[in-house]
Amino acid sequence: MIARKRLFAKGILIALVLCPQLSAANGFTSADVLEWEQSAQDSYFNTSVGMVAVVGTQTNFPENIVECLNAWYWPNGSVNADSNASIREAMERFPTLHPQAIVLAVIERECGSFKRP
Repeated sequence: MIARKRLFAKGILIALVLCPQLSAANGFTSADVLEWEQSAQDSYFNTSVGMVAVVGTQTNFPENIVECLNAWYWPNGSVNADSNASIREAMERFPTLHPQAIVLAVIERECGSFKRP
């Protein structure tokens, strides 16, 4: 049984070496996101802002950043549609940039810099 697991694991490693995946983000722009349905865009924004909040709680970011994110993006426990609209407007202004850069820029505009103290 152990030999099969090792053989399987080595087979996957060899496949990854022989057929490497190209970066999925290569060429991914805000214009691509803006082509999605609005519900998919909102989900992408919610996930992105949520991950920034998680990182903020687990690192040495200023505490007010996470508090600001909660107040700006999830007031009363639900997503603020105006926050998504703000991200969407920034993506429309800068469609050639990566969408994560836009999300981070809007967050920093709303809540301040992520520079560590």
